[in-house]
Amino acid sequence: MRGRLSVVTVGCKANFADSAAILTHAARAGFEVVEAGEPADVVVINSCTVTRRADRDSRRWPAACVGAIRVRSS
Repeated sequence: MRGRLSVVTVGCKANFADSAAILTHAARAGFEVVEAGEPADVVVINSCTVTRRADRDSRRWPAACVGAIRVRSS
């Protein structure tokens, strides 16, 4: 297994379709796919900023993800 991966999707229906494709490819590549907000080694933030709400939400997620990073022992 390559690690745990989650995708955070903000934006339109096209973003959600793209995120589904990302998750499918990640699973095939050997990643364990986990829900957004769960501990993960890789977090993909798939966003667009066409609307003010999407722009605001897409800027909030990176800070939340960085705050959740924990040091892993080897």
